[in-house]
Amino acid sequence: MRTKSSFWAALRRDKSPPPEAPVLEQIRSAMLAALAKHCGSMLPQMEMELALAISIEALWQKRPRLLQAIASYAGQAVAVRELQSITDLFVGHHPDAAR
Repeated sequence: MRTKSSFWAALRRDKSPPPEAPVLEQIRSAMLAALAKHCGSMLPQMEMELALAISIEALWQKRPRLLQAIASYAGQAVAVRELQSITDLFVGHHPDAAR
């Protein structure tokens, strides 16, 4: 009986996106845009990783790789500027992004 009731409870669950979804998509879009702007389509694996990240934490963890990728194509100064603007998007949504 418990299995049956948990099955029906799962079907009734609210399917709305989590409250962080708009911020997650904003950050993801910024990261993908920076990657495309400076690296073109040269890093499809990284593009896929960013596209499939399911949390703000997952995107936060990808920042160092994004920095390295942009630096290798556009230089360190450009990469640092891009990453700073992306990091600013995390403020208030990730504890390590506090100013």
